[in-house]
Amino acid sequence: MDFKQLNYIVTIAKEQNITHAAEKLYITRSALNYSLLNLEKELGVQLFTRLPGKLIPTYAGELYLEKAQQILNQYHELNHIMSGLADSSHGRINLGITVAGGQQNLMDIFPAFHQRYPFFSLKLVEGNVKFLEKKLLDGTIDLAWSGSASTDPMLDNIITRPNSALCLAVSRDNPLVRQYHLEEMEGEYVDLSLFKDEMFITMNKDTFVRAIIDSYFNYAGIHPNILMQCSRLDMAAHFIANTRAIGFLPPERSAPPILCFKLKPDLEISQTIFFRKGQIFTEAEKYLIHLFLENQRLADFKNL
Repeated sequence: MDFKQLNYIVTIAKEQNITHAAEKLYITRSALNYSLLNLEKELGVQLFTRLPGKLIPTYAGELYLEKAQQILNQYHELNHIMSGLADSSHGRINLGITVAGGQQNLMDIFPAFHQRYPFFSLKLVEGNVKFLEKKLLDGTIDLAWSGSASTDPMLDNIITRPNSALCLAVSRDNPLVRQYHLEEMEGEYVDLSLFKDEMFITMNKDTFVRAIIDSYFNYAGIHPNILMQCSRLDMAAHFIANTRAIGFLPPERSAPPILCFKLKPDLEISQTIFFRKGQIFTEAEKYLIHLFLENQRLADFKNL
């Protein structure tokens, strides 16, 4: 058994098809099928149930895949560390970020990272927390950050100091400002139910930010009229500033011409970095994490 064979089996499981897996691995279908049959003969168990056009792991296959993925992760991590030791000025970090909040954090800190490590590249993978957890566990990414902590027992979290979650964001030019004298109330609490008949701009359904927004709607007893669902906070801010619709933004992302108002219930959000348990970071990764924590006003870096 070698690392190539482990990778073959893991790829077959991901693709659930010999032909597709062979294309991913740049080998012939017959060579990959021969390798699988030989391994099953060597182990004395069947790793996959063959269905028309599809391969599904058996119980033995699931056990094999779990251990194979762990071995491959350790192998890739070792190569990653050795590469960092051999040349700390060049490399790549595979970073997972959530679509809504992660993009803005990256835009804030990347210039400083690039200044120190000009020959390091970042490969970005975007998705929700569950998707990023999966990509960490299969070794696709090295670390991830989001607005909520991972609950997977195979992963660790660094959680920043909590901040107020979101505010109600209204353009200063919105007629509602004059109707409800909102300019005099900027920064204070408002009753969201007053705006139950208005159009809202929200984040996409599969984001953590949207879960917070829905909590505000539920608390106020609102079934919202949603004009637009966005994947990015800066996009939401643009449309809030330039339409009659209202929305929700982190207080620190609200700037003129947008007015910001507090909402009930009082919710807090903590930015989180998560990674594989026992993971050893390169100096470049440590610096990227340091910048992230510093950007969140938490520069404590002693636990890495």
